[in-house]
Amino acid sequence: MMYAGVTLNHWSELLAGLTGWEITGKELLMVGERVNNLQRIFNIREGFSRENDYLPKRVMAIPQFGDYQNQPKCVITDFDAMLDEYYETRGWETSTGIPTPCKIEELGLSEEIDHFS
Repeated sequence: MMYAGVTLNHWSELLAGLTGWEITGKELLMVGERVNNLQRIFNIREGFSRENDYLPKRVMAIPQFGDYQNQPKCVITDFDAMLDEYYETRGWETSTGIPTPCKIEELGLSEEIDHFS
């Protein structure tokens, strides 16, 4: 999330100032993506699946109060398609949510994954 004009390069400069770790904004994004994928792989090893990514029914329904109360356009009607799109964007298998071998290789996570096995 970027607020008030703060960019990835600002975050990398802050990190460098705090830790001395020289990293670009692009490298910082890669670190975040690696972390996200390692968390996913760990959770899958522990038994999580696509079903665990579903939202509660109340979240996908018409809000019962607030500015969007009784607004039918707020109903999520095809969550499966949304989840498929999210998985595809992440580089995960759409049927399972498991990171693809291509994504694992791209992020250089092959050795780390061996430690999860």
